[in-house]
Amino acid sequence: RHLRQYLAQGALVIDVRSPGEFRNGHVPNAVNIPLGDLRESLPRRVKDKNQVLLLHCLSGGRSAMAKQQLKGMGYANVFNLGSFGRARRIVVAGRGGAN
Repeated sequence: RHLRQYLAQGALVIDVRSPGEFRNGHVPNAVNIPLGDLRESLPRRVKDKNQVLLLHCLSGGRSAMAKQQLKGMGYANVFNLGSFGRARRIVVAGRGGAN
């Protein structure tokens, strides 16, 4: 899948859950930017609007909203990984394997 290629090429994994949820467990190398802070925080962290951004939350709902928001802000390569469990499987597999 493309997502593993993106990870290999340095995609940024963004967890849009709350800081408390993030502290209780998160995907390796994920950055926590809660959904409500995206509009203000993301442009400071990610200047390149072509940077690949892989979003997730607990179930996939907030990350779907985040994706729409970021597309509206001009970020071209935004993908919703969906739930925390799915995101963790993709990231761990993507970082760990030779394929």
